[in-house]
Amino acid sequence: MSRVPVKPQDFEIGQPLRWDIYDTNGQLILARGTVLASEQDKEQILKRRHVRELDLRIEVPDGHGTQQRSEARREVRVLLDETRIQPGDAMQLQGSVDARRHAVRLIGYHRSKSIIVTNPVADGSPIYLKEGQAFIARIFSGKFVYAFPCTVLASMAKPYPYLHLSYPADVVGLNIRKGERVRLRVIAAFDTDDGRRGAGVIVDLSSGGAFVLSKSSELTMGCYVILKFKVTISGIEYVMELPGYVRAVRDNDDEPTLGRGHGIEFVNVSPEDNLVLSSFIFQQIADNRASSSSSS
Repeated sequence: MSRVPVKPQDFEIGQPLRWDIYDTNGQLILARGTVLASEQDKEQILKRRHVRELDLRIEVPDGHGTQQRSEARREVRVLLDETRIQPGDAMQLQGSVDARRHAVRLIGYHRSKSIIVTNPVADGSPIYLKEGQAFIARIFSGKFVYAFPCTVLASMAKPYPYLHLSYPADVVGLNIRKGERVRLRVIAAFDTDDGRRGAGVIVDLSSGGAFVLSKSSELTMGCYVILKFKVTISGIEYVMELPGYVRAVRDNDDEPTLGRGHGIEFVNVSPEDNLVLSSFIFQQIADNRASSSSSS
């Protein structure tokens, strides 16, 4: 199991620890759930350079934003080469729950040796990652998002910047259900099958459809549309153009200035678009979970 040094933000006085804490020899010092009573206790842990395990849990809230139901049936643990990951798949590298996410892409892997990925970039320049630096890697493939701990084995500069990451013993996969939905506000445009156009705001999105607020009279019950909007995954922007039918139209009492509500069911979505859409939905769920945890 990969471990990282504890940081000040890993502790909250009076709150249970989220991780087991170990000394530099691997001996358990504080068990998960222990409550630190004072700043002095916290300072001693930081001073002695204790470490914690990287958290592999992939937490997804239910419809009310809580963790009351078990996600065990949605998780699988498999070998990396049993997944359907392919060169070019989007990946994220994150050192801790609140750390920056580095966007990279899979180049390939040598079984039991290393995983090769592109070097992360910021403002057009490569970001230097040190050898031995530990991360949680997440990669989206099909209807699963896979996660595993890794460390940087080597940072290469030629013939272009790329990284060798440690090869995992296995990976945890979380199934993204078709009905998984997120609330958001995304500007969208649409074309109907007879050439009419309009615009609206997506306020609810799943891999199966969207709920759109719009003043346009072009969105009528049963009409066929191409819904167009942008999503960003790991810093990479994608333009979605998804076909569907308007299956519901109702008044919008909450925000009447944005128009009526329209439920659109997606149909005949390509495998490529389905992957991007599912990945975006998972990212939004994970971000919402992290935000609610940090504010609680």
